[in-house]
Amino acid sequence: MALPLIAAAASVAGTGLQAFGQIQGGKNAAAAGRYNKEAAYREAESLEIQAQQEVAVASINAQRIKKRADEIMAQNRVAAAAGGGSTLDASVVAVSQEAVKNSTLDQLLLMAEGEQRGQDLEYQAEVTRAGGRYEEWQGKQRRTAGYISAAGTILQSAGSMGASFGSPSGGTLASQKAAKVGKGP
Repeated sequence: MALPLIAAAASVAGTGLQAFGQIQGGKNAAAAGRYNKEAAYREAESLEIQAQQEVAVASINAQRIKKRADEIMAQNRVAAAAGGGSTLDASVVAVSQEAVKNSTLDQLLLMAEGEQRGQDLEYQAEVTRAGGRYEEWQGKQRRTAGYISAAGTILQSAGSMGASFGSPSGGTLASQKAAKVGKGP
């Protein structure tokens, strides 16, 4: 009689350990999901900083182009005055206008490129955040699955033990009753 009790105790302990492992696995998956979300948010913040830096660098480079254009126009005025001409001469005006036009286009192009790189990085940051939220959601789903799996393990084990409880041959209660009915009093 001691052997069936030992087997039942071992079965209960095994079921408990299996359920515990399933629950812990789910909790660990949820913790990993939270960690991955936090890491994704940190990465997104870094991308947003890079986006701001791209725009700032483009702005600084555009200012440098403007400064260089101003220097060229000043040199043209000095050269025209030194040659005895006027800064209102058609050739001086044409060169100055061309310099202004080219520098303005270069500035606009640099700013547009910087803005585009910044927007790309902002989009990448949002995609990274969404990935982090998804990782967290998956972790929560795995935790829930761990609880459900643990409950299923416990119920399955309880059902198996209940079916064989009291049966020396391990049969079900219905088969034991059927065997008794056929034997008579």
